[in-house]
Amino acid sequence: MELLQLYYFMQVAKKENMSQVAKELHIAQPSLSQTIKRLENELDTPLFDRHGKHLQLNEYGQIVERYCQHIFTSLENIRSEIADLKGINNSTVSLKIQAASSLLPDLLKTFRQRHPDIHFMISQSTNDQTFPNECDLTLYASLQANNDDYLLLKERLVAVLPVHHPLASKEHIALKDLKDDLFISLDPKSNLYELLHYYCRQCHFEPNIHLYSDNPNTFRELLTLGMDVALIPEITWKQDIYPNLVIKPIEDINCFRYIYLHWQKDQYQDGATKALAQHIIDYFKQITKLSPQAS
Repeated sequence: MELLQLYYFMQVAKKENMSQVAKELHIAQPSLSQTIKRLENELDTPLFDRHGKHLQLNEYGQIVERYCQHIFTSLENIRSEIADLKGINNSTVSLKIQAASSLLPDLLKTFRQRHPDIHFMISQSTNDQTFPNECDLTLYASLQANNDDYLLLKERLVAVLPVHHPLASKEHIALKDLKDDLFISLDPKSNLYELLHYYCRQCHFEPNIHLYSDNPNTFRELLTLGMDVALIPEITWKQDIYPNLVIKPIEDINCFRYIYLHWQKDQYQDGATKALAQHIIDYFKQITKLSPQAS
């Protein structure tokens, strides 16, 4: 078994199309096909189910893919750790933001004050808990607690209402009292959408979502129109609420989300990544200390 074989295999597994991979790797398709075939012959089993030009990993191929991921992660770790020891790492950290995006400017500002030579590659998505291998760190939110990643914050959800809403003058509200209201939500792949549906179902109704957005900033701007209601995180979003809206605690059900920091456990962390991870942890510890609602 050769590394080149395994590399070609991983590219085909990712793209699921032999022609596309051959074009991207600048090799002849027959040569690529023969390489994959030699690997299958060596393992004495087919690794793909073939449907015309479309290839899909079968159960044997999934085993090979799992071990190949470890192999290529280890190879990258070798390069990274040696470069780190030599002091020649490029000091660039990739960070994926899936939650608490409004905190990002201040978080990075305070980090840059301490580490001006470290650079960032930032990507943002509302997709729930997808962890691309190319990102060093991922900040995400979850409905459930877990022991796999570092818990940064347990955060209460609150209701946001227009100032003219019939319940706006109450100190607390029941989530069930919003069953006839129109809601604003992030897109259906987002954690906030999952949270909204989960807690509304706990109160025996489905939310009537009037507006969707895949962008948290657009979501916040839509709230300012004062037409609809929403559930939002109390701490990480509260600073973005405008005067013509009111925030109300929910009394009939405990609504929480958990914010985690994720990194690949088998991936070597260079000094820059370790520094940013520790800064994020310390930053959220400070938030927890300053916010009595946090836990």
